[in-house]
Amino acid sequence: MNKFQTHNILKVHKAIEPNHNQTMLKLDGEGQERFSRSLKVRKQSIVLIFFVMVLGSCNSLAGNTPSPSTTGSSTQIPSSGTEGTETTWKTYTNAEAGFSIQYPADWQEEDLPDENAGQMHRIALKGTEGGVELVWGVGLGGACPEGYQPIAVAQGTLPACHTQKEDGTDLWSLAPPTIGDTNFGGFIYTNDTTAKSRAVVLQVISTLVLPGRQ
Repeated sequence: MNKFQTHNILKVHKAIEPNHNQTMLKLDGEGQERFSRSLKVRKQSIVLIFFVMVLGSCNSLAGNTPSPSTTGSSTQIPSSGTEGTETTWKTYTNAEAGFSIQYPADWQEEDLPDENAGQMHRIALKGTEGGVELVWGVGLGGACPEGYQPIAVAQGTLPACHTQKEDGTDLWSLAPPTIGDTNFGGFIYTNDTTAKSRAVVLQVISTLVLPGRQ
């Protein structure tokens, strides 16, 4: 309650007191008793009004109390796959040639017919993003006019010849390193021009493990 409200209550109380004294002098007996009861009711009303005004002032102060501000924050959680889910991969192992490679579970593994009178063997791994074809044996060779570039495998890098087709898809041809008495090569390609497909096929070839390499 503010000072103005308190001042008004005191003025009302002081105004009643002189009137009470003057009226009591004029009345006696039953009249004084009725007047006393009437005055008592007025004082109770004043006390009630005073209480209501105090309560209203408290509520007003509480309503004007500033509330603490809140700041929103966001936290980014890193995903464990291309689209936020883990991908199951399979492993192809060729014990005779001594190499292995991993590929997504939704890819297909296909044995291709031998070439060069049965001296060149091939395996193909295919998916919607593209594929990897590995070749080992005798009779591999070729040239790269654009120059070889390193491509990542499990044990480092291999030289590869990169070309881009007319439709914008990518093709990498592995230069055939020698594994003992056997040459090894392959092809990596995309089926479309999206960055996702490119990333997937390069991730597949990056799991290639060849024998005799550290």
